[in-house]
Amino acid sequence: LRQSRAIVYVQQRPEMVRLEYQLGPLPVNFRSLLEPKGFLRIVLLLVAILAFSITAGFNSSGTSNSVNCAFNTTLNSSTSLTFGYPYASGDFRFTSGYPNGTACDVNFSTKPLSGSAQFFVAMGVLTMIYCIALLLVNVFFMTPEFFMAKYIAIGDFIGSVVMTVFYVLACIAWSVGTAQLSGYVSSQLKTAGMQCLQCPESAASEGVNVQNFAQPAISLIFGWLEVFLWVCSLWFVFKDTPWHAGLTGPLSSLYRKKEESAEGTGGGDQN
Repeated sequence: LRQSRAIVYVQQRPEMVRLEYQLGPLPVNFRSLLEPKGFLRIVLLLVAILAFSITAGFNSSGTSNSVNCAFNTTLNSSTSLTFGYPYASGDFRFTSGYPNGTACDVNFSTKPLSGSAQFFVAMGVLTMIYCIALLLVNVFFMTPEFFMAKYIAIGDFIGSVVMTVFYVLACIAWSVGTAQLSGYVSSQLKTAGMQCLQCPESAASEGVNVQNFAQPAISLIFGWLEVFLWVCSLWFVFKDTPWHAGLTGPLSSLYRKKEESAEGTGGGDQN
């Protein structure tokens, strides 16, 4: 009775038997890390970490963002602006501005500066997670013996295209956001000079000191480098898919075996 039930199970669920048979002990393929696709994923991972960490770590540099008013002898002659990631309106603060030492209460505009920075950082984090996951998949699963390799390769290619497009959008957004952030700091310091220090407009404009924005520029360099690496990796990911005409990728032997078996089955039916 048990034997008959086993035969019925095999006949009704052959895919489950094939799954249990083919999984077996997981094959380990560390050599995939030395192939172009695996190596590019490692570089993508490192560059993504640099890009989003530099962006998230950028903040006001001491008292570099300040405004001085030489024409004012009654109130404080200077005030400094501090800020930090994600550069929302609540993240900007003036250190002082009034005779009693209280902070300048300039009403900051609700200009959306944080969206572009958060988008850029989020894409960097997603890239890190995606690369780690695909590196593990390439090491343990992407072998010709694994029957799901073809579908993983197709999913990897589609996912890589999506990540490339969104990373381009993130870089464009943060490029615009960096310029807006620099201009926003300058305008708020000028406003503080006129409102808190009671500086004439011309004097407030001349006394504005804005910090160097080299750090966001460096993060953008790594960001656009990440885009370039994503585009380069698309070719090597595409070579693993069954859509590649030459079938010259690492999984080509798997596809050839399936084609040969299909032709053999067709030839047997004709005979």
